[in-house]
Amino acid sequence: MLSYKIVIPSHRRSKIICEKTLPLLRGLGFPADIIHVFIDPPEMEEYTSAIARHLSDFAPIMCNGRGGTVGQRRTIEDFFFGKRVVCFDDDIGGFKIWGSDLSVPQLFEECFDIAEKAGCNLWGLHPSDNGLSMKDEALVGLSYIIGSCFGMTVKYKIDYLNNLTEDFERTIQYYQKDGKVIRFNGIGIKTKYFAIGGLEKYRVGDAQLKAAEDFHNRFPKLCRLRVRDNKPTDVVIKTIALNRYLQPFQ
Repeated sequence: MLSYKIVIPSHRRSKIICEKTLPLLRGLGFPADIIHVFIDPPEMEEYTSAIARHLSDFAPIMCNGRGGTVGQRRTIEDFFFGKRVVCFDDDIGGFKIWGSDLSVPQLFEECFDIAEKAGCNLWGLHPSDNGLSMKDEALVGLSYIIGSCFGMTVKYKIDYLNNLTEDFERTIQYYQKDGKVIRFNGIGIKTKYFAIGGLEKYRVGDAQLKAAEDFHNRFPKLCRLRVRDNKPTDVVIKTIALNRYLQPFQ
């Protein structure tokens, strides 16, 4: 029996979740009864019908969420306070894994156990499946825990500022409260960032720039602004390495 639950916040992507994350979880061997999908109430009928139509043999638990990414995260924190959860976006395509032959459900169990021994309540994965930047290590200290797939023992209610920076805010605040987070750089996430649906309605006008500037003003010593040609200004969280576990799953 796994010690954690799977949570998937989703918005306006009933087709995508039936094509990506839910079939992935089924194929990886996760039981449907540990998977909770959080939906805005007005979309519940659409999602329930789509899942029944496309995945009739795989029925996750459908939960009423709140509007926006921040609203969903707060609902999840309330629902699972004190519990272990692994959060998935609704469009995860898979994982690239170095240094372990464990099944993904058991691998995530190991991530929780290693994180707990290191004194971390928040753990994350390498943001992409690019083997050139992955390393078979677990970095303890401060590093960006991307929101597309991560694990946490829900110990804190995060003071979220903006839908566009919620994963940055969670990373920094868990770091401030625990003194460290942990990222497993040998597990890479296969996904397409900035895809249609989800957060794109918040990325209008100067919203991305304002969100980045507000976050930087709030945590100026732990991040920097990144200005790039032809791309929105964003923030980069500083990397602070307190410890490294090489080949953590061996």
